[in-house]
Amino acid sequence: QQLKTLEIFDRFADIHNSYVPFAHGTPAFLPWHRYFIRLYEYALQLVVPEVVIPYWDWSLDSQAPEKSFIFKIIGGNGQGPKNCVQDGPFANWTVTVPLPHCLTRKFNGEKGRILALWSPESIKFLRDSYETYGTFVSRFEQGPHGVMHQAINGDMVNFFSPNDPVFYLHHGFVDKNWALWQAKAPQNYRDYGG
Repeated sequence: QQLKTLEIFDRFADIHNSYVPFAHGTPAFLPWHRYFIRLYEYALQLVVPEVVIPYWDWSLDSQAPEKSFIFKIIGGNGQGPKNCVQDGPFANWTVTVPLPHCLTRKFNGEKGRILALWSPESIKFLRDSYETYGTFVSRFEQGPHGVMHQAINGDMVNFFSPNDPVFYLHHGFVDKNWALWQAKAPQNYRDYGG
């Protein structure tokens, strides 16, 4: 809440949008987002020094993501004609960029469901299938990463997606998968592909 009051939270959404040409669809996607998440974590630590950003391994919930415990913690699907989040700590939360509006989510399935996501096995298969950074980053960005943004929909579907706190949990999981890919072979820590 303090970051919101200080307009720091909104600034991160604006920064993310401003760096779209550099940080998306390029080899910089993974390192840029790792740094971005770390900067946000650092901003949180200025308010609460012991806080860390967790990741949400949504692949464990892949067959019924809308039932994940995470939505009980941060609020669930949006409601009403504007798809505003109505429960949890972000209920009736107003984001200010690009224009003031309520925090929105519109799960991509029928009746408040989320269509099935990548399973743990399919995520592991993707990590294990690509030996070079260039192919790994491209497949992960367009595959599991993009599918999750589309599944949550609402504010998560545009480049101001850090307006939704689930962005940080999702990108924590994206980064975890990059770290696991890097750990497969020593050269992966230096492989960049661009």
